[in-house]
Amino acid sequence: MVYLGVYGPLRPEEPAGFRRRDIDVDGLKIKVRIAEPERTNGRRAPGETESEAGTRTVHLPEFLRPELSLHTELYAGKGPDSLVFLGEKDAAFRRSAFGR
Repeated sequence: MVYLGVYGPLRPEEPAGFRRRDIDVDGLKIKVRIAEPERTNGRRAPGETESEAGTRTVHLPEFLRPELSLHTELYAGKGPDSLVFLGEKDAAFRRSAFGR
């Protein structure tokens, strides 16, 4: 997730909403369609990106291919609508996970 934020570039709430269908490992592309910010009460608020320009395709550098491939194979949910970044108990990750 950090690599995507740095080399994407992506806002933190955008990767939270990535589904498998949004990731093209072979083409090194990610379709940003929604954002899922975490509210102060801990609930996610899925919705459209902040602006129309926020809905976009992000092209990634070649050196991220192995990382992206390995992550989607080992850690992402299994169905096309499954989350790419999971937290504990295969639920959506929480921002508090970064503090650990």
